[in-house]
Amino acid sequence: MASNPHTNFTKFTNLHNYGQFKTEFKALTGKKMKTVSLADRIVIQKIAYLLHKKGIYCANYGDFSWYLHGVFCYDLWADTLKLEEPSVREKAVEQGVLKEIRDFKDKLKKAGLTRYLTDSGKLELMTTILYIAKKQENLNGNDDSFVERVKGLKDKFTEYEIRKIIGKLREINWEFN
Repeated sequence: MASNPHTNFTKFTNLHNYGQFKTEFKALTGKKMKTVSLADRIVIQKIAYLLHKKGIYCANYGDFSWYLHGVFCYDLWADTLKLEEPSVREKAVEQGVLKEIRDFKDKLKKAGLTRYLTDSGKLELMTTILYIAKKQENLNGNDDSFVERVKGLKDKFTEYEIRKIIGKLREINWEFN
């Protein structure tokens, strides 16, 4: 588990990265990024992790660790707290990156996963599965032990929900490493 992010708040934030991430977030979810509630901030962390894992994320938030609600990036959290003001505008993102995000969104849509992109609980489960898969050599081997590991960390989700998300991620040929 990562150290408590509410302490040692000394990191410098990056306005450019954060504005760029706001554009990427909107391109994937179709919605403007909100930071009002805990659920909003969880969604932000999980979207950043999904884009990072897919290799199309270019706003330089990539140092994820494990925290209370799953994967967590301290730099993104710090920027969210310091920079979420009306003065922080979305930044232009390279067309190639936006195309990759749109292609990724199309894959998610075909698997019926786009509705999960704004659901903090579903995103928490999806990113937990991907985070644990990164640590486990072969997800395709013994699914029962993998589901058990996920359930051990996130007991609020049923085995059915866990297996359903794993199946959806396989549908889009997600590489579990």
